[in-house]
Amino acid sequence: MRGRLCPGILAGSALLGAGCDGVALCRSPVFVAFAPTQITTDLDSFAPGVQTDVRVRTSLWIGDVVTLEVLDTDGTPLSTVSRGVDAQSEAVFDDVTVPTPRVVLRASGRGICGEGHDEITADVAAGAQCALALDPAVTSYVVSL
Repeated sequence: MRGRLCPGILAGSALLGAGCDGVALCRSPVFVAFAPTQITTDLDSFAPGVQTDVRVRTSLWIGDVVTLEVLDTDGTPLSTVSRGVDAQSEAVFDDVTVPTPRVVLRASGRGICGEGHDEITADVAAGAQCALALDPAVTSYVVSL
């Protein structure tokens, strides 16, 4: 029967219900979002670059695909990987290689209720080379005991 809603609210999804003819009713636009991120841990210090896990929250359905693009700050693409959305409404990308000192992460996903995307620039403190510089330069010092 057209126009009548069938029961069946799906927890954690973008659907409010589905019409008996199978048409989905979306309660809001699709969102794809990073949490504010600063990368401070290198998961594999022996591999080139810094490896980190990246989590993306989304309102897409379980199994829908989210694509993660890793770019340097000049916009040069470094890698692209896709993952399915899990039961916690997340797409989890393990051991993503990112450059120091900053990386641009771009996530996008599409589902029955539309598409969403997010982009952040994250500081990468892990694996950054540190140096000590004195200004003005010290040429000698005296220690008194």
